[in-house]
This record gives sequence, C-alpha cells and structure tokens, in this order.
Amino acid sequence: MTLAPGEVIGVRSTFFLAAVLSCLPLAAAATPAVAIKPIEASLTLELARSVYPVRNVQVIVDPSKSLSIEDIRELEGRKAAGWHRAERLNFGYSSARYWLKVPVSNLSSESAEWLLEFGYPLIQVLHVHQFIGARQVASWQTGKLSPFNSRPIGYRNFLFNFSVPRGTQTDLYLMIESVGTVLAPMAVYTPLEFLSHSVKKTTAIGIYCGIILAMVLYNFFLFVTIRDHNYLFYIAYALTFCLLMTSLNGMTYQYLWPDRVQWNKVSVPVLAGGCYLFLALFTKSFLETKRLVPRMDWGLDAVVAGAVFLIIGGLFRYGLFVNRFTSLFISAVPLIVLPISLRCVQLGSRVAAYYFIAFGFFFIGSGTRAARDLSWLPQNFVTENGPYLGSAAEMILLSLGLAVRIKLLKEDKLKSELQAVEAERQLAESRKILENQSAVSTLASQVAHDIRSPLAALDSVIKDVSHLPEDKRIIIRSAVSRIHDIANDLIGQNRELRVATAKDVDAATMATSEPRTRELLSSHIAPLITEKRMQFRSKIGIVIEARLDAASYGLFADIQPTEFKRLVSNLVNNAVEALGDTGTVTVRLAAEAERFRLVVQDTGKGIPPAILAKLGQRGETHGKAGGSGLGLYHARTAVESWGGTLELQSEVGRGTTAVLNLPKARPPEWFVSVLELDAQRPVVVLDDDTSIHQVWQGRFDSLCPMGPALKVLHFSTPAELRDWVKADAARARDAVYLMDYELLGHKDTGLTLIAELGLGEWSILVTSRFEENAILEECLRLKARMIPKGLAGFVPIQVQRETGAGECGPVGESERLDAVLIDDDALTRMNWKMAATQVGKSFKAYADAASFLADLDADAISTDTPIYIDSNLSDGVKGEDVAREIRRRGFLEIRLATGHAPSTFPAMPHIREIVGKTPPWDAA
Repeated sequence: MTLAPGEVIGVRSTFFLAAVLSCLPLAAAATPAVAIKPIEASLTLELARSVYPVRNVQVIVDPSKSLSIEDIRELEGRKAAGWHRAERLNFGYSSARYWLKVPVSNLSSESAEWLLEFGYPLIQVLHVHQFIGARQVASWQTGKLSPFNSRPIGYRNFLFNFSVPRGTQTDLYLMIESVGTVLAPMAVYTPLEFLSHSVKKTTAIGIYCGIILAMVLYNFFLFVTIRDHNYLFYIAYALTFCLLMTSLNGMTYQYLWPDRVQWNKVSVPVLAGGCYLFLALFTKSFLETKRLVPRMDWGLDAVVAGAVFLIIGGLFRYGLFVNRFTSLFISAVPLIVLPISLRCVQLGSRVAAYYFIAFGFFFIGSGTRAARDLSWLPQNFVTENGPYLGSAAEMILLSLGLAVRIKLLKEDKLKSELQAVEAERQLAESRKILENQSAVSTLASQVAHDIRSPLAALDSVIKDVSHLPEDKRIIIRSAVSRIHDIANDLIGQNRELRVATAKDVDAATMATSEPRTRELLSSHIAPLITEKRMQFRSKIGIVIEARLDAASYGLFADIQPTEFKRLVSNLVNNAVEALGDTGTVTVRLAAEAERFRLVVQDTGKGIPPAILAKLGQRGETHGKAGGSGLGLYHARTAVESWGGTLELQSEVGRGTTAVLNLPKARPPEWFVSVLELDAQRPVVVLDDDTSIHQVWQGRFDSLCPMGPALKVLHFSTPAELRDWVKADAARARDAVYLMDYELLGHKDTGLTLIAELGLGEWSILVTSRFEENAILEECLRLKARMIPKGLAGFVPIQVQRETGAGECGPVGESERLDAVLIDDDALTRMNWKMAATQVGKSFKAYADAASFLADLDADAISTDTPIYIDSNLSDGVKGEDVAREIRRRGFLEIRLATGHAPSTFPAMPHIREIVGKTPPWDAA
C-alpha cells in the first residue's frame, strides 16, 4: 500500500466518481505479466529528454545472499554472470537477494548530472555501485533498516546522484533485499526535472494529508459537541490511516522518526493493525451491527482479532509471514465489511448506503495495492496510487454520511422532544382521570387470571425434571413459554395503561400490542389441553379431552399467539369451573370451506338465557366467586380483531358450548401439508424413540394392508444413518428422510445431520420444537421442511406408483420363507423387515413365541425355514427354552440372535449357531 496520489481528484458527482474508480482493477490488470528474457537491457539518454523511467533491467537472483559486488564483477569478467532481463520490477514476497544492473549511455544529452530515484521506500537493504569501465566511481549503502542520514540525499524515496557526460557510458549496480515485498521502481531525472516532479508529488501528498487532518478536526469538534463515540472511533481510524499512508510513502521516516530505525522497521504492520482495529470498531458502532445484523457481527469480531494479531506480530514477530499476512488481511477485510454494510442497506439504514459506497471505493483502491504486493497485479500508476484514489472518494462520501447522521440525530431529538411534550400532556390528563387507580386493579386481576394456569402445570412436572421424557419436556417448554408471553404482554399493557385515559383503557386496544403471526392451531391446542389436564388432575371426576384428528391437520390462522392461548385457556377454565365435581370438557377443531371452527363444550349445568346474553361484556361473569369477567370479554374482542366471531350457546341442565369461528390462512412454506412419496424411492426414518418408528411404520403399512409397497429404513442413531449414506450413496440421494431434531445421548441434531450429509431438499424434520425461530430459520436455510411431531399420525400421505410396479400384495402362501425372527423389540423387527424387503427375501417376524407356535400348529411354516430367536423375550421367556420346542417340531436351522457374546452361553445342541442382531442378508 505505497501511497503517492499524484493529483487531487475533482468530484462533480458521486456517480462520476463511482464510474471512474470502479475501473481501477481493470486498469491495474492491463499491464502484461512479468517475463524474464536473456536479452541485454540498457538506458540511453537522448537530447531534449529529462526523465527516463527504468523499465527493463538486468537481474541476477542470489537465493543464498552470498554474492558481493566484487563477485558480480568477477563473474562478468569471465562472462559467467548470467544476467537476465526483467520487464516488470516486482518480485513479490521473497527472502532472496537481487542484483540489478542498469547500463546508462549518454549519446546526445547536454546534461552530465543525473539523479536515480528508487521509488519504493520500504525496501530494507539497498546498495548502489557506479562503475565506469573497470573503475568504481561511487558506492552507497542505505535502506529502510539504515538510519535516514545514510541516504546520499535526504528524501522520502532513495535518491542517488551520478555523472554521465555526453558520449560516455556508466553501469549502475543495485543490490536489494527485504523480508517484505521486493519492488524496484526506478527513474532517472535531470536535477531540474526531479525538482519539479518532487514538488508536485509532495504537494499532492500534503493536500491529501490536509484533507485527512481536516476530517479529524471536523469530527473532533462534532465529538465534543455531540458526545457520540462514533466520531471518536473515526478520529482514531483517520489518524492511524494517515500515519499508515505516510509510512508507506516514506514521509514519516523523513519528518517524524528519522532516527528510530527499529520503529520504522515494524511501523507498517503495527499501523495497519491499528487502522483496521479502529475501522472495525467504527463499523460496529456506526452501522449498529449488533442490532441490525447480529448474525453477521462475528465477521467484525474476526477483523478485530486479525488487527490485534498484526499489532502483536509486528511488534514482537516481525518477518516475512507478518508482511504477507498484512497484505492478505487487507485484501480479506472488504469481503467481510462490504456484505455487512450492504445487508444494513437492505434493512433500511440510510447511513449504511454512504458507508458501503465510500468503503467500497477505498477497498477497491487499497485492494489493488495489496494485490500488487502479492504479485497478482503489476506495478503501475493505478496500483501505486490506488489507496489514495479510493480514499479520496471515501472521505467525500463519509462526509456526506456523517452529515446525514447529524441530520437524523437532530430529527430524532426533535421527535423525542415532541413525544416528551405529548407524554407530559397525556400524563397530566391521566392523573386527573385515573385517580381511583382503576387501571391498576384491572391489571392485577388480569395477572391473577392469566398466570394461574401455566404456573399450576409447571409445578406439577418440575418435581421429576431430572429424567423427563419428551412429552414432559414439551409441557415445560409450553408452560414456561406461556409465562414469558404473558409477562411480556402485561409489561406492554402496563406501559400503555400509564399513558392512556380511563375511557381508552380497553382490552381490544391492549390486544393489538402483540403482532399477528401465522400459527398452526393444533400446535397450541394440544399442549394447552395437556397443561389443563395436569392443572385439574386433582379433580378425578372431570375429563378434559381434545378431539384433534386428520380433519384438524394443517389449519393455520393469522392470530396473536399469546392472546389465542389465553382465550382458549380461559374458555377451558370456565368450562371446568361450570362442571362441579364431575363432567367432560371437549375441545374440537374442524375445517369448514374457507373458515374453521374451534369448539369448547362442557356437560355442566348450563347458563340461563338472561345471563347468557350479557356474557362477553366487560365485568360480566357467571358462576365464579370473585370473577372479573375479563376472560370472555378479552376473548371476544381479540377474536373480532382477527376477523372472527365468538358465539356462546347454552342449555340449562345440559351444558355450554363456546364456538370460535376464524378465517383460514395459507400454510407457510416450511409446513408439509401432504407427505408425497414415491414407491420407487426409499423412506428413511431417524428417531431415538421406538414409538415414533412404530407410528410411521403403522402409517405406511396402512397404505398397503396386503404387504409392503414402500421401502422403509429405520435408524435410531446418527452413526447408523451416516454408515448407510456412505455405503449406499446412490440410494441415499434418492431417499426421503423423516428426521427427529433432538437425538438424546448424541451431540448431533437432525439439522446438523441434514447439513453435514447434504440432504436438505429431501428431508423433513419431525419435531415438537418447530416453533423455535432458530430451528425454523436453519430449516429454511437448508431447504428442508417440517412436520410437528404430534401430528405425525395425521399428516395425509400420498404414494405415487409406476404402472405395474410396487403394487400391494401378500407373499405367496406356498412359498418357503427365507427367515423367521422371534424378537420382542419392535425396532429390531422393523430393521429385519426393511433388510428383507431390500434384497427381495420372504420374511416374517413375531413379537412373542406364542404367536409363532400358533402358526406352527396351523402348519403355516415349512420345517426347513431358518429360525432366528432372541435370547431374552418378553415376560421372562428365554429363547433357548423356546428353541427346544421348535427343534422338537422338526426345525433344524435354529439360531440364537442376541447381543451377548457366544462365550456367555453353554453348549446347546438344539441350536445350530449363536449370531448377532444384524439381519443375515447382504443388502448391497
């Protein structure tokens, strides 16, 4: 990142500047690639020319760093030097020593005195020798690691004066070394021409530094006035940036620390680290990344870590690796910062647009320079001055962005002041109207009314929390979630109560504080009914049931979930309290064209018509000691705000029915409305719960009661699934996956396995945690879909079969079975059945010996059929004992299929072999 801008860029419009600077990488790439040719190169001084860029020089690479000028001259004398011509004087990162030779011939120029400028002030060792014929006339030893006064002429770049009168020739030899980028940009000037050139360059750098310092002072005064730490970060960034730029062009060594050689050696990586450290802190604060893009904020943390590494590495471990890391780090930062700012722009941040464009130009410019240091781009005007060009645009656009920020702060301040005045006015009115504290008593009754149910459910299951099965985990999550929902909602309502008038404190207004979202109704009703059963389990004579069947599957509505759960909870509470000691409360959910009905029905004593007509009004209640009437009132007002109705029907002596009518909503994209399967594609079930495997197998078996038409594979651990996917990759790519999210005893989840194995488009997550945002977002990212686990028994299944293939049908009765398994473990039986289906074997499984022996009595099984029997059957029955009876019936191929080692069993002549639980067929 050497910075010599050359010219002050005049900007008439942002778009013109964007068009110019966006072409920088193309211009930088226009220089041809480096080529080394064994051709003599020389510089010829001619009449009327005063400046000569040195483009082609002769080069010798000395990796061992053993050659001296005497060695080079001696090799030349023997014509064994091996000079080659380098067309581009950029050798990238190298620890070798390079010898350069520049023959200079003055054919017709009147000037005899010339200046050689070596334009890369970061070169660490630079020796220059001048020879006329065999005589050495001058020698200089300098470089970045030498004191500044070692230079023959005090200048930011290395400058050497030499004589070459008209009609003579001289040879200039340069030896260069560096643990950083090895560059050798050179030019030959007449003294007057160099003076003019130097004035222009120094003036341009001074103007640029003046711009930076002006921005520092401007932002400092803003910081003093506004006390916004964004400006403090920017000041630190601008100062370190200015020091970095002037270190790269040699100005700081000339004017700030000419006697501090060690600091001059490490200043570039240290200042680069400091610059990007403050840039990352400025970005995090200026763009508010933790609020707008919290999932991308880690990228800026990585930039901070890299910057700290540069500072520490530069101070204590300076070398080739640190220099290389500096260039790579500078090139990588735009890949982190620019997408973050672009995302903030998409989220509506106005200042982020200025940031994105400003730093986009800067990173384009500095990126070209870093690419030059890595030898990806050649040395030319664009790569030399790219940081200046990009930074000029950056400063202009950031100035506009800061001005916009000040404007927005003023607008926010004015808005806050107006809001404060309005709040004071409303507060004064509220004090006059709400002197009787009616709002406080209403809020207290609401808390008592709402918090009772979830707390009772939580208290009932918290006692055995150490060994909770999944159904109780669901109860706890639901109850705790409801407590949080209610608490948050009450906080919002309490805030509104403080600034509302008495006549405006209305439940319908409070209900609108929660946003409406698209919700799966059965997912709220089922856990709520479970919660109610736990709450009222002390009332032995009361039955609470939910009739949720296939007709209720996939019903979504746009509701406020907290309010919906509250009103259903209140309706069930009312129904239970109306029953007395015995009775039934039934909750039903059914679809009707474009709407659906939620019915809460009890078999209680009913409500007289005169009272029924008043229910649902504020303060009206019936049959509840101390009732406030809030439950039905809130329920009706909430349902009406969702576009629905709430009707109460009652008959004295027979009970009461509450009917909630709501419009349907389209299911979200993650939801599986219909499970569509292909008979030719296997179905893979992964779950740690055997009952879930039984549910799915039962659903699939019911599609073909005569026999299997779907190929179903059952796995209970991640390792089993991984092994199968690796062993049968072709079928794995063609399968449909039904995967649990929580796999107890394993760190893997269904989602991590989907991501690891690349199964997103073919996977369906079957989980009770489908409502959690993190799981939902990851599922959408992986293009997977979800089925709530509680609805696995209701999801409609459609199987597509090819004509004449995959039809349902029984195994022929006369056909000899390839194997029989007797095992009380359902998952083992399903695995064997799946393996048999895969290889086309006829197979039958029994859960107990009695069923098998009954078939033997009916002569349904041939005596030459191989029999596999588990050692430990249900009810304490031993497989070894059953095997004796089977052997007595004439069966010879009897094997004990057990997980125990064969050595643990005594000799058993009636059993042919002791084998494991693995099916006997090769499923490949």
